[in-house]
Amino acid sequence: MSTARIFDDFLRTDPAPAYDTESSYDFLNRVAGPQWELVRNLIEQWFADYPVAAQADLRGRLQNDDYAQHIGAWWELYTYTLFCRLGYRVSTHPKLTNTSRQPDFLVTRDEVSFYVECIVFLSGLGPVHGQGGGERSWIFEATNQANDPNFMVDIEIRRVGAERPKAAEIVRPLEDRLSSLDPDEVTEQIAAGMGAPEYVLPVRGWIIEYGAWPVNPEARGERGRLIGSYPMTGGWIDNEMLRYRDVVKRKGGHYGLPDKPLMVAVLNTSGFLDGDEVAEALFGSGAVEYYEGQPDSVRSVRKRDGYWRQGPPKRGSRVCAILDGENIYPCRVAARLPKLWVNPWAENPIQATLPFVSITAHDTGEVYQTDCGTSTDAVFDLSADWPGFAR
Repeated sequence: MSTARIFDDFLRTDPAPAYDTESSYDFLNRVAGPQWELVRNLIEQWFADYPVAAQADLRGRLQNDDYAQHIGAWWELYTYTLFCRLGYRVSTHPKLTNTSRQPDFLVTRDEVSFYVECIVFLSGLGPVHGQGGGERSWIFEATNQANDPNFMVDIEIRRVGAERPKAAEIVRPLEDRLSSLDPDEVTEQIAAGMGAPEYVLPVRGWIIEYGAWPVNPEARGERGRLIGSYPMTGGWIDNEMLRYRDVVKRKGGHYGLPDKPLMVAVLNTSGFLDGDEVAEALFGSGAVEYYEGQPDSVRSVRKRDGYWRQGPPKRGSRVCAILDGENIYPCRVAARLPKLWVNPWAENPIQATLPFVSITAHDTGEVYQTDCGTSTDAVFDLSADWPGFAR
């Protein structure tokens, strides 16, 4: 067992939420609090059980400031640990006979074995904070240095300037503006349909627009992050489904047709991609089919635009299943287990019986789900409220 560690050993005293210019690793390494100590200890424990020969690479990526590298390494560590806890023997980077590329894991128990390739679906929508660096992140961080006992704000950057403002050039005018507002009057204004008060701040070529939203009376006076709603970036929500489909398609095509079933494990970080959208990405988008003049002919069908298709010709048949982990982060390990999306038309179908909620489709395209009774407690020995954050 290796003695290498992921996190530094020092007395932590800063319990503040993640700064907008702070990488995910730096936040985990810095933040104080008993719950976060439990999260760090869990990662250290899992890392210590990871194969020693592969630890150096995994450790480097876990500590990387690049969010994609950091979260990708976390997902590999989680997936490895998950299958080990389910009683499988997991080897890293097995060699294939038909390609020089190597999937992340070979998972084996008794006569059953399959390959697992991990990937993170990084949403094209959502806040850009929390991933370290960038002038926009600096604007967010400076805004969060402001404080008001009665309000939170939303923020939109209407114009990007060429020069970074000083924090005081944002904090002082924003605090002055918020302190001039009465939270009860603003609450009545919003209830009357007039919207939240807006404040436009021009500073060093930047145009920053804020909306002031009253804090609930029982929470007023508490210090916390000022920004309650970050701006959205990226494309339309509909494109999330298409991007998800294309991400698993590219990953599934890396290995030709391997000699064993190939599962793609996806860490799904999108808050806009639920089960219905994943079903459309994998099995095809929903549509209504009918014959003109025959009202009894109306029926629901799936278009042939999903990653998996029965054929002819078949599509996506190299991948036997998608293990979809929805927002499974280090502090949310106990929240849920991944779901297993099974390809009923795979060339090498998965033979393992896995204790996940399982979703697949009939040849007609009808998607159906099989539930399981397994919990995160049974797999990881963690209570549902671990690590103790209020939910």
